[in-house]
Amino acid sequence: MKRLLSLTLVALLASACSNDDGPTMIQPGPDAQTRVQQALLDAVSGDVLVFAEGTFEFDAQLSLTVDGVTLRGQGMDKTIWSFKNQPETGSSGGEGVKVKGVKGFTIEDLAIEDTRGDGIKVEGSQEVIFRRIRVEWTGGANTKNGAYGIYPVLCDNVLVEDCIAKGASDAGIYLGQTNNAIMRGNTASQNVAGLEVENSTNVDVYNNKGTDNTGCILVFTLPGLDRKKCENVRVFDNDCTANNRDNFAEAGAIVRLVPRGVGVVIMAAKKVEVFGNTFKDNKSAHFTVISYAITGEPNNDSGFDPYYDTIYVHDNTFMGGGDNADRNNLLGIGIAVALGEPIPEMLIDGWFDPAKVDGNGKLPAEINVCFENNGSAKFANFDGQGLVAEPPAPNVSRDIADHTCSHPKLPEVKLDFLASSTSGQ
Repeated sequence: MKRLLSLTLVALLASACSNDDGPTMIQPGPDAQTRVQQALLDAVSGDVLVFAEGTFEFDAQLSLTVDGVTLRGQGMDKTIWSFKNQPETGSSGGEGVKVKGVKGFTIEDLAIEDTRGDGIKVEGSQEVIFRRIRVEWTGGANTKNGAYGIYPVLCDNVLVEDCIAKGASDAGIYLGQTNNAIMRGNTASQNVAGLEVENSTNVDVYNNKGTDNTGCILVFTLPGLDRKKCENVRVFDNDCTANNRDNFAEAGAIVRLVPRGVGVVIMAAKKVEVFGNTFKDNKSAHFTVISYAITGEPNNDSGFDPYYDTIYVHDNTFMGGGDNADRNNLLGIGIAVALGEPIPEMLIDGWFDPAKVDGNGKLPAEINVCFENNGSAKFANFDGQGLVAEPPAPNVSRDIADHTCSHPKLPEVKLDFLASSTSGQ
């Protein structure tokens, strides 16, 4: 009888420790760093690690290299991962959270605060979801803050939705060298760039709000990277309001060139469609298209094309702004001197690929920069090549006739893996 009772007790204890009732809740506490990192090391594909309400104090980077893991908190204002005790130098790691080389990763419903470097970086991975994540430097905008808040790079099939990013010294939400991605429903404030798409293809950026950044949304192509193109990008139904924060990026960072008070800036990208957006009270320029050549930075990358083409800007709403250009920024000064104030709502630098233009310096219709149905918004080509000449002599044109045209609409980006994701609605 005693043996039977003993066996029964063992069975009951085993049942109580099983995962039949769902994953174990990980609690905050003084040894959170060790327990959470061990949980990440022990995770296997399909695991869901659930984190309780409260503040988890970390003093080193957390790392994950396992496929198919979900990290889930109780809400972006309830489960807080604080890295305020992370040393500025040493072996604690450059990010708050680093995920590398995985297929299938989801992080949702928690906050990452005060990392020394980037908030969360996911590199070389596939089928990645960031959902309802807040990344914030709680001391506000500061050059010493990490460069990027949410940072997928060299990835394929990425969703960033309903997230918040505050205080990044480069970009709050940054999509780098990534193919097939959606950024939707996010809010970015107090960053240099609110949202940025860089050297990425097949991207939809929509229903986002950017306010109180230096610039709202950047679509950039830069040299020296593994993936060379930025194209097939749709930027639509976003709200870019009052992005007038002084640029606080590190000296030498490419975003340092962005003037305070801009909405969308496209640089050296191709096949970009911008529509249905609201631009309001951005003091320098609501919408600007520039070549990489205007930056004056060297280009030693033979595979990099510094010029833009096939841009279609239509059905946007512009209100206010353009009345207080950034005169602490070379590009801002140049635009203000060339155009005066108020600055027109829609700008291009007119620095086209010389191998593609006709005898009059115009792009062929099939790759032209096109504007259509943008209300009463005004246009200017401020002649970037003339602007940076010695002495400067921009041949400004405010005639939109050569750019009153259209292109076929770009296709919707679809993430097929979401159909089988239990958390992807």
